[in-house]
Amino acid sequence: MKKSSTIHILLCGLRGSGKTLLLYKTLIPKWESTNSEILPTPLYHYEEFKHNGKTLGLWDFSGDPVVRNISNYVSRQVEVRGVVFVVNILDMNETKNTEVINWLCSLESESSLSYSRFVVLFNGTNDLFRGENYENFMQKLEPIKSRLGSRIMCKNVNTIKGLDDPGWPIVLDFIISQPSNSNKKSNKSRE
Repeated sequence: MKKSSTIHILLCGLRGSGKTLLLYKTLIPKWESTNSEILPTPLYHYEEFKHNGKTLGLWDFSGDPVVRNISNYVSRQVEVRGVVFVVNILDMNETKNTEVINWLCSLESESSLSYSRFVVLFNGTNDLFRGENYENFMQKLEPIKSRLGSRIMCKNVNTIKGLDDPGWPIVLDFIISQPSNSNKKSNKSRE
């Protein structure tokens, strides 16, 4: 496969979490009538854009459980520098928390993502109440955070703002700062 200078990022999350909204608001910041026009992504949607002089390729995957593993497949075909897992902070419950953690574990265990950075992006504003479901989720996330160490970040981003939310550029810069897999592999072969 030809080496690409595009930095690939997977956008994953349950249905209705805000992945596609984040993608479109990143590409079309002036788009106003977003909520009424977005249909669920059937499989995946791919777009490229420039951020800080770098070309980023965003893969927006369906939250449908039937096609959920397509993100794992894509990660074996292109070098993925980051996985952004979008969680709707207003739609958290025990069942969804478990579903998100299981999906994150599946991605984390994918060997093709062993050098990638992970971001749990909480879709909502910083002032939203974080109740029992949020605390439960953070407890379940702790083992993943321990395993990934400095390769994981949790961030609040209001997806309807896209790049106008200061958290989203921070997330993108966190992913961009991860060296490519090929650099890490060539360094290991020199040791």
